[in-house]
Amino acid sequence: MTRELELRKQVDTLMRAGSVKDAVQYLERGLNSCTSHRFKALVGGNFSNDPTDVAKEINRFIRECEKSFPVRAVYLEMNGFDINPDRWCFDFFGYCKYVGNPGDLDWLSDWDSREWPDTTLTGLENVQSDFAWYTGRETQGYKDEDAQEAASFAELLVMCKFSGLIEEAVERRLIEKHVPILATAHDFYDIMVEEFAARGHKQTYWSERQE
Repeated sequence: MTRELELRKQVDTLMRAGSVKDAVQYLERGLNSCTSHRFKALVGGNFSNDPTDVAKEINRFIRECEKSFPVRAVYLEMNGFDINPDRWCFDFFGYCKYVGNPGDLDWLSDWDSREWPDTTLTGLENVQSDFAWYTGRETQGYKDEDAQEAASFAELLVMCKFSGLIEEAVERRLIEKHVPILATAHDFYDIMVEEFAARGHKQTYWSERQE
């Protein structure tokens, strides 16, 4: 099993226990032990977006969608951050149906909402610069073995910190409609946090897809 798959499996175990924070702490310890100085701003660093503002934007999105259909679920997806280091953001998708089967995520590709403005993620610009160096055609940082090790932790950390931001937004109990809010980053569909808005109940939503 490769290092990346071993890490994903460990994060899988921690997230199955319902703790984004434990997963973050585990990954931060691993990143901190890496020889490379790249991505170290992730240790203790977080997105600076106000969770209250995120919750309010989710409300605006749901209200607009409900002019056309009853919203049964919302999915928030961070963009492919490793190959788009110039700007990190997340998109909104609304659904008139909800499939509560962790083994079936195909329904997420068939959303009912119209295009909605994405939200820029802020606060980790130093990390974005490291990803620009790592994936750049000229710099080719991915050829550095020490940087490869650090990146394996960093990629999962960014996803977990985005999930944590959405988790905190939902836990503010400001979202007006009780619907599942699912969140992950692009290409991380096997690890997805699901928050039940309005009641503050949380669970980790898992795909059974094997890597």
